[in-house]
Amino acid sequence: PWREYYHCRQRITETNNINKGLLTLKRCIQALKERPKCLRAGREPPRVPFYDSKLTQLLEPALSGQARTAFVVCCSGENTHAEETVQTLRFGKLCISVEQERTEREPDTSAVVSQALEQIDRELRDVESEIRSKERWEWRRRTEVHVVDEMDTGGALVNKDEVMELGGFGAVEILKDD
Repeated sequence: PWREYYHCRQRITETNNINKGLLTLKRCIQALKERPKCLRAGREPPRVPFYDSKLTQLLEPALSGQARTAFVVCCSGENTHAEETVQTLRFGKLCISVEQERTEREPDTSAVVSQALEQIDRELRDVESEIRSKERWEWRRRTEVHVVDEMDTGGALVNKDEVMELGGFGAVEILKDD
């Protein structure tokens, strides 16, 4: 019974934490919605409670105008989920009403990323050329031709019709000495 009680208690605590995070998220969205109205009216804008939950702490950059943000609202058409669906749609409507301007004007990230990739490509080419210059002679590609005459010794047998793995005909088989 204690194990069941512990798991039940743990689930209730987790549910409470989730609900606290979602409630704080709703309060943040409401405060963000009110801020422009207060600024236009010349009043002090409300405090946005980002640090009241871990969820809103994580979402602060996205909600405060430092990123482009989209909310996806998932609803169910079943009657058993009607209450949750209505609350979810109301939350989505609240999110739509929030308009933020970007607070930090950063350079276009695609241009920055392109420049970084070009720099990395240049460095790779430099390193590859340095490796090639220090490569040992034996490691470089070369073609060697060895002529084996099966008349010279009884220890080698040339199969002239057999195709070799590296191309060409005439695989050489080394025979056992007697």
